[in-house]
Amino acid sequence: MCKKIQKVENGITKEYWQPLEAGETFEGETKKMYAGIGDVTHGLYDYFKEGLIIFPSK
Repeated sequence: MCKKIQKVENGITKEYWQPLEAGETFEGETKKMYAGIGDVTHGLYDYFKEGLIIFPSK
């Protein structure tokens, strides 16, 4: 399980996913992540929100 955390870098708040430590419980947003397998749709949406990709349209 990974937890969503926020860090401020150069005055900009960024969100990151960080693995839970052994025995750690976390009450915020979490998701399961597997080595070598990522949640592609979630990553694409984050890139889209940041304006880093454009989806084709008619």
